[in-house]
Amino acid sequence: MFRRRTLNVYRRFLISYVIILLIPIMTGFFTYHAAIKEAENYAIRTSIQSLNQSKSLLEQRLSEVERFARHIAINDDLQRILLLSSDESTRQISLLSSFSSAVTPFASTNDFIEDYYIRINKSNLIITPGSVYFRPQQFFAGTDYSEAYLSKLVETENRTHSFISPTEDMDSIGLTFVQSIPLDSAYASLGTVVVPIKQNDINNIVKSMPNELDAWTFIRDGENKVISATNITKDRITEIAINSNEQDVEYLKDGTLVVTMRSDKNDLIYTAGIPKSTIAAQAKPIKDITLIVTSVTLLVGLCISLQFSRRNSRPITSIVKRLNEYMGAEAKSKNEYDSLMDHVSHLLKSHTELRQTLSNQMPVLKDLFIKQLLHGSITAEQAVESYNNSYGEKFSNHHVGNVFVAEIASKKENLPTKEYHERLMEFDLYVEEKMGELYPFLHKTISQRKLIYLLLIDKIEHQHSPQKAEILFKELNDKVEGRQTLDIHVGIGQSYERLSDINRSYHEALVALQYGQDLADFGVFLFRRIVHSSTIYFYPYDWELSLLKNIKDGNAEASISMIDTLFNKNKYEKSLSPKMLEHFLVALKGTVMRAIDATRQEGQIKQLYEKLLLTQINTNKSEELKQMIISLIYLFCDWKDKKQAVQDHVLIQKVKECINVHYTDAGLTSNLIASKIGDEEKRMISLFKYETGERLNEYIERVRIKKAEDLLSQGVLTIEEIAEQVGYNSAHSFRRVFKRLHAITPVQYRENLHSSKA
Repeated sequence: MFRRRTLNVYRRFLISYVIILLIPIMTGFFTYHAAIKEAENYAIRTSIQSLNQSKSLLEQRLSEVERFARHIAINDDLQRILLLSSDESTRQISLLSSFSSAVTPFASTNDFIEDYYIRINKSNLIITPGSVYFRPQQFFAGTDYSEAYLSKLVETENRTHSFISPTEDMDSIGLTFVQSIPLDSAYASLGTVVVPIKQNDINNIVKSMPNELDAWTFIRDGENKVISATNITKDRITEIAINSNEQDVEYLKDGTLVVTMRSDKNDLIYTAGIPKSTIAAQAKPIKDITLIVTSVTLLVGLCISLQFSRRNSRPITSIVKRLNEYMGAEAKSKNEYDSLMDHVSHLLKSHTELRQTLSNQMPVLKDLFIKQLLHGSITAEQAVESYNNSYGEKFSNHHVGNVFVAEIASKKENLPTKEYHERLMEFDLYVEEKMGELYPFLHKTISQRKLIYLLLIDKIEHQHSPQKAEILFKELNDKVEGRQTLDIHVGIGQSYERLSDINRSYHEALVALQYGQDLADFGVFLFRRIVHSSTIYFYPYDWELSLLKNIKDGNAEASISMIDTLFNKNKYEKSLSPKMLEHFLVALKGTVMRAIDATRQEGQIKQLYEKLLLTQINTNKSEELKQMIISLIYLFCDWKDKKQAVQDHVLIQKVKECINVHYTDAGLTSNLIASKIGDEEKRMISLFKYETGERLNEYIERVRIKKAEDLLSQGVLTIEEIAEQVGYNSAHSFRRVFKRLHAITPVQYRENLHSSKA
């Protein structure tokens, strides 16, 4: 079943990647078609531009022919020649010769008019450049003009001017311009200027485009007679004329692009065609590049898709498998994603139920935390910060406060429990209401039939809060209903300025409470007042435990500070009797001697320890005893620090050796290192940072990168192999760390090494 699910996920990933891969392939397809379209547009633009140029040039040349004919027609000599009869013409040889010589140069100015001639009807003369024919038959015998062509010329003699289309048997002549003379004659024409224009001359004008695009062109007149054609046969022209829709731009059935343009000055029709193969050839480079890029993209994309599908399907199938194992049954769903969603939904539901359960237990947990704080079980700032984040409270060293302990006892031995609790709750509610007005933070807990209030207030506002609280409790005693059935005693500890001193304030409140119970049936007692009593010395049990711990931990500064405070309170503030002061000194001496294990000491410490042990307690020499205790503490703590430094150094060396041995393990963590060297993880991390000035994970990275540098200098392994050998899960992680430390990539580092060696 799991194998089948793995294949399903793999197949879905592969299909997704292939679909994404089709996007660039389709882009290539559209790019090729866009290139074909652009080639077509280029061909159309080129065709239109070339046809326009050819049309303009041809029309210009034809206009020159017309101007030439008109210029000849108004010649004075020609006007006289037109009026000569046959007999007169033979006598005016000089006039004819002069006119022929005058018009001969025109033939060399324009290849369109090099074959012109002038026919004189009255005298039946033919005048050509450099010649005069008295017998027209001789002139026409020397030309290849057909009878049909000549007949057509005769038909147009009486027209003012016109362009004559060629006849079927005259392929060499494209157009013939005929101008009757004189120009303003209202009667029959006296003569004609005839300008035959060769088809080759017309072709020379319109042949520029075929050379560029392997195209063909032809020109037709209004009667669909071809007057010019290049690179195309008459049969093909006839076929195109039949299939064409006479549109400006159109495609024939074989894909040939045809561009047609009509002249505004005459009835000529210009047509150009570009074969489909030429257009395809214009886009062939893009087609080839697109095909290559698309093929490479397809092959590389398929390989990457296979690899990514395999890599990305594994985590999902693994998660589904683990969730199935964890949930104890496989979810019934259409696919793995639905199965995963079902499992996650179930886990979220379980998580929500767990959060609800924890929320219900929150008051209990808060109460437990406060009790631990009161009893000194929690002192670390990290633990307090964690509590603030978890429960939304705001314990901070920016606040000070006091601990109030109230004990309410029944005056009647047979007071019902229910009534007692009602009175107790009434008192508690009233206290919370009134104390809440004085303190921003008030927390209550109950321990051994005692109500304990932990109070916090800003340091600036704390100066008069104990007096206000004392007055408040006295007022409460009178206001609580049922005073005749209850005894209320309240003890208030001294204020604390550090969270670690809450335990002290709590024990002081208990001492004050006990002191008050021994003196009266009701009262509010402040510890700071009863400590001035000279009847007993000040050395609470929690102070003794704290001093004992500080000495054993090697904390000389804190230990000596506590000893100075104890001496000031008992010797100077309380003015104890000699006997009571002697009891205090004995207790203090015992604490110090218990803290220092003499069996493990030697040298100066052992000598001073034995001296203190043999010293008799004398109140007159209390300062000497104090200095002896302080000296012993200094020596012991100094020895403790040196011993600890050696142990710490050995521990750091073990950590470094462990890293040097196991740096190739990608799963090397601080927890694994701590388990291998047999030490506590958090202590090891903080000690390593303190001793070396470097974080543990930074040192691991530095060792790995140093080993990688050696492998890079050898130039044998690839980057992926080096990354695996030095303990990285992927080459990407290795490159990122290497670049962060060296500001260059591993490949650049290797190249720099090779270039420096070269």
